[in-house]
Amino acid sequence: MDGRTILYATPRSRPACVLYLFLVFCPLSGCAQDQSEVAVINALEGTFGSGEDQLRWDSTVYEDWGSWGGPFTFAVTGEGEFWLPVKVDGLVKRINRDGQVTGTFPIPTDRWVEDIVLRQSGTLLVKYYRVDTVYCYDTTGSLLAQAPLPLGDRSLFQWMLFAFGDSIFISGRVNDLALLMYPMGIVIAEYVDPEQSSVLGAFFSSELWGASGGRYRIGAIPQSTRDSMVIVDQGGMPVVSIPASAIRVVSYLGLDEEGNLYAEGYRKRAGKHENVLLRVSIGDAHLTIAPLSLDSAAYCVATELGADGRVYVLGGLRRCDKWVIQQYTFRH
Repeated sequence: MDGRTILYATPRSRPACVLYLFLVFCPLSGCAQDQSEVAVINALEGTFGSGEDQLRWDSTVYEDWGSWGGPFTFAVTGEGEFWLPVKVDGLVKRINRDGQVTGTFPIPTDRWVEDIVLRQSGTLLVKYYRVDTVYCYDTTGSLLAQAPLPLGDRSLFQWMLFAFGDSIFISGRVNDLALLMYPMGIVIAEYVDPEQSSVLGAFFSSELWGASGGRYRIGAIPQSTRDSMVIVDQGGMPVVSIPASAIRVVSYLGLDEEGNLYAEGYRKRAGKHENVLLRVSIGDAHLTIAPLSLDSAAYCVATELGADGRVYVLGGLRRCDKWVIQQYTFRH
């Protein structure tokens, strides 16, 4: 593998007596349900149309997907503004909280942006759908670098990008593979996770371990269990366990500057799926769960963890006339 590191998430031994924080009834302390510890505001709202401060609806994407013709991703700046790719305009737009476009840069109109990430340096990483290359732009749209993904004959889709300083973590949702690249184009590690539902768990486990000073990490989930996520202490004792019957963890969003871990998932309520956000506090493994408060007629399109430690959610109404970015602030 050309000297790359291949990391596997392996199960850890568990003591005979373990403590689980079951979320179905949540009878134990340290488990915060719903929004009692979360403040939610609409950070940005807008409509679809042809006006300067509107987003244009992409009918071709809508025909392909049958539900959504707006942006599939966004990035949050340190000033609280948002970069939104608009395929039909061939632009990535920077929009402030008053809904005004404060900057743009061009992108191809024959492909849509699968993911966009703002780096600490201020540059933007872009991954286009069905293009196995990561592009790095400055905020004027100048292409600074591009990194073809060394996939060989592997076919991957639904890529997600994460930026850590100069490093790039890239996860594909097929074959349980992820790549850690530093700098652009040099793969220094491949993460292969045959047991956890998401290879992101293998990467963020080591990040959580480092941020907590060796106190917590994400435990491997054997196929024989029905857990959706397990946080274990240094002795392998589960301190937070989320049964899949209560909440299905779909993806990890990352860690904030303090090392708190964020994830997203869904649960069933009254026979319907309800999207939720989860936060595990690095100080005491305290778990907070917040259901998304989008309009019941809205789609949840994309979720991002901002540099300010807040979670931002892009949603759009099914009648295709409005969109919103909500801001979730966890207080614990």
